Amino acid sequence: MEEFGGTAGQAQRLIDAALRGVREGTLTAAPDPRARLAELASWLRLRDRMDAIIAAGIRAVDDADDAMTAQGSSTRTWLAQTGRVTPGRAAALIKDAHRLGRFGAVADAHARAGISTDQAGAIVDALDRLPGDLSAGELAAGEATMIDHATAQHFDPAMLRRLGNHLVEIIAPEIADEHDRVALERAERRAHQARSLTFTADGHGTISFRGRLPQLDGEAFVAVIDAHATRDRSVAGRDPSEAELSSPEQRRADGLVELISHAQACRTAPTHGGERPRIVVTIGHEQLRALAGSAPGRASGESLRTGARVSLASMRRLACDAGLLPVVLGGAGQPLDVGREHRLVTAPIRATLTVRDRGCVLPGCDRPPERCEAHHIIPWQAGGATRLTNLVLLCRHHHGLIEPRPGAAAGSQWEVRIAADGLPEVLPPSRVDAARRPLRHPRLLHRRAGSGKAAGGPGPPDDDP
Repeated sequence: MEEFGGTAGQAQRLIDAALRGVREGTLTAAPDPRARLAELASWLRLRDRMDAIIAAGIRAVDDADDAMTAQGSSTRTWLAQTGRVTPGRAAALIKDAHRLGRFGAVADAHARAGISTDQAGAIVDALDRLPGDLSAGELAAGEATMIDHATAQHFDPAMLRRLGNHLVEIIAPEIADEHDRVALERAERRAHQARSLTFTADGHGTISFRGRLPQLDGEAFVAVIDAHATRDRSVAGRDPSEAELSSPEQRRADGLVELISHAQACRTAPTHGGERPRIVVTIGHEQLRALAGSAPGRASGESLRTGARVSLASMRRLACDAGLLPVVLGGAGQPLDVGREHRLVTAPIRATLTVRDRGCVLPGCDRPPERCEAHHIIPWQAGGATRLTNLVLLCRHHHGLIEPRPGAAAGSQWEVRIAADGLPEVLPPSRVDAARRPLRHPRLLHRRAGSGKAAGGPGPPDDDP
């Protein structure tokens, strides 16, 4: 192992020798919890001091171009290879080392382990954002203020970054307003220019996306997603294994899907190329028969946009109310027929459904109409008509629950039907109620079809005019 000479080299040899005698189990061999925590805290402080020494060393060898002189390579290349990090990480270490070196008081506090590596980074970020025309005294005051809050007031890195947003007000209040205005306008311009959203299909049933939004737009997006994600889903008929065991990331993904379903249900999306957004799926003729249940076999289609395969269950759900357009192919792969769009629930029918059902018809579900999909009781692909007597409103979760599954035993699924009075009712599976007594949502009790009142009067038509 190559070593520095003098005092630094001696310290390095002593540390290396001491660490050789330390084993993983002995680091926490203290007899009680407080002693073990204190021991670990000492190791964390030592790590911060080592980070400071390494940063100073990086500055020194980079300024002297030692890697080029000794090995004919850049500091970044040498650091990536020797430090066993990626080139990007090596470049970041070099940049951070030089930034820290510009602020002597911060570097000294870091070397003493008075502040952590992360605290030092937050302080340097704040000092770097200060106006360039501040005096040396004002800059020194800024350093002292940030270090004091990190040490005496125990500000963590996040709190230090927030303090840094107001540092000019503390050390130079006479220019704070103008500085804030210029800084905010610059930040907003950069955020607007940096906005992005990209999509990537992995070919295995998933589309990944990443993006960035300006602060306020992003906060609005997060608020809407969180509102959908945290909404109570404890309703009749749901599978408890879904929400109780789902992670926050999964609930946010569900929230995004709810938001998309809401936009589809409200038909708020603009047209593109003369058409509203929809999913185009190619499907073989024999697969179409399997989808309709008139032929054996497993049906699957292929998304025209990405080439991804689409399962039978997904096509059944989409065929009800998700803008699915099938292109039927013959044996040679030639189009035999371009089907009409499956979501034929036009505005008049949708309005009638809204008046009649007032939301998802599963008892206990509180999803409003705008968050529901129109479900064909007899599936479209099995010959079911798009008329009020064959339609009900279901939220996305219950739509998947109600959708008929091929091969399912009689009475094993939740089912929905239109009763003699023209209102929807739900039949629970026999495992829930052996008699399968029909259930009705409380909002539909004591009402007649097509009316929001207990007393009658003619209801709206059940077909598209």
